[in-house]
Formats: sequence, structure tokens, C-alpha cells
Amino acid sequence: MDLSVKVFHSEAANEYLESLAILRVEVFKSFPYLYLGDIEYEKKYLQRYVKSSSFVLVGVFDGLRMVGASTGLKLIEEDSNIQSSFVKAGISIESIFYFGESVLIENYRGRGIGNIFFHEREKKALTYPEVVTTCFCSVVRESNHPLRPSTYVPLDVFWAKKGYNKQNFCCEMEWKDIDQEQVTKKELQFWLKKIR
Repeated sequence: MDLSVKVFHSEAANEYLESLAILRVEVFKSFPYLYLGDIEYEKKYLQRYVKSSSFVLVGVFDGLRMVGASTGLKLIEEDSNIQSSFVKAGISIESIFYFGESVLIENYRGRGIGNIFFHEREKKALTYPEVVTTCFCSVVRESNHPLRPSTYVPLDVFWAKKGYNKQNFCCEMEWKDIDQEQVTKKELQFWLKKIR
């Protein structure tokens, strides 16, 4: 497959928000996120990010179709729910660049795209002298979850190879799982890496 990678900053990413919203809904419905998403809600949710001066969108395209994407921005421009976890841990939020989602359609996995996602976002983070750490969070699910596929392999080993270390603090987010009637709280674990 002839794939291309394009990087967009702040409002230049605006024309790809619908594609990103579609990807988020499609990819996040799988384990471990099990997110029952809505494209219109996602489009509104993502609007705030393109208005951020530090926002970056790394898009992977098969022809004109976006088949994968990852995002990032300075933590000081993220949601206060995520910021507060670092404040409680005594970590300066000004020194951190936060990675949002990495979503990739299953057929395109195993081609090194995850490495590109990390490389491009870390490159963006390094453009800010005050940023010394990059981070992301991942949802915590029990190992015997009834919707966990037998073939599921956690990405912990990959993340560790990229230099990220699992932290002992988390944040909470809420969404409706694909098999649930109500919105429920989820615990998300942080992973950090010193980049300078």
C-alpha cells in the first residue's frame, strides 16, 4: 500500500477533523476502549484542539483517505481534568507535552506507523524549550474483562521500548461502553518520557 504521512499544526488541521472524528469512533469501539462514540459529538469536541497554538495532527493517508492519526499539544492547553493529575503529583504542567489519541485502522497496523506517530509528536514537543517531558494515558481494563479478545496484546512493551515509563498516578474520564446503557467512569494510566 502506498501510504503518506502529513503533519498539520493548529487550524491547518481543521479540514481533517471530520476524518479524525470518524477514525476515533471506529477505532475506539474496540477493546480496550470499547467507546460508543458519536461522530457529531466528536467533531464538536475536537474543535477546541485546532484552536490551540501547540496542537499537532499527524495523519496517515491511503490515497486521499485518512486511515490513521495521532495528536498532541502542550499540557497547559489540555483539559483541566488531565492537568489536575499532574498538579496533584507535583509535576509542572508547563514542562509537559501531552499526546492525545493514536488511532489506526486495523488493516494498516504492523507497518511501523506507531513509531512515526511518536517521532512526529516528540519532534513537535522539542520545539518548545520549556517542554522536557512527553506523556500520554491509556485506559485500564481488568485482564478478565468479558469483551477482551483472546488475541489482544497490550502495547506496554512497545511503549517501554519507545522510552515511556508507567506512572503511579491516573486520571478519570467518562464514556459509554458499547455494551452498557449508562456512561461510566474509567481510570487512565499515565506514561511519561524525558525528552531533554
